Amino acid sequence: MLDMLLAGQKERLKKDLETILEQIIGQVADAHELNPFDLVLSLSAQGDQAIATVLTKKKVSLHDFDAGDMIEDLLEKQLALLPALVQKLFWERVGNAKIREEVRDSLRDNGAIFVRYDANYQFQYYQQQTGKMKRIDMDAFFANLTF
Repeated sequence: MLDMLLAGQKERLKKDLETILEQIIGQVADAHELNPFDLVLSLSAQGDQAIATVLTKKKVSLHDFDAGDMIEDLLEKQLALLPALVQKLFWERVGNAKIREEVRDSLRDNGAIFVRYDANYQFQYYQQQTGKMKRIDMDAFFANLTF
């Protein structure tokens, strides 16, 4: 039963994360008077963090933040809405692992992720794999998180 609840949390986390990324790209675009559809968001492991960077098409960095912390905070807020027993079972399963570390390790092991809008104004996800970019579904990223 816990696995079913956690699968539901990953789906909710994915949707909430997409909403937040959309807001961040929009805010950065507004602050720099740019079109949000011309920006790219990069998620990568850097040192001991998972860093998100909003870039122009010419790879000029406009804004960066700790994506691991953001995802961990988002998950903790979602878990707070669940019954105490489910929260306890979740934290027993995760143990001492930090969600931010899971995110960083997934990016380090599987490659950086780039997010941009397509011609239909929908997010497209690409993962850098051995020098080339491969289009992915965001589910592939979440499948690598071990909670």
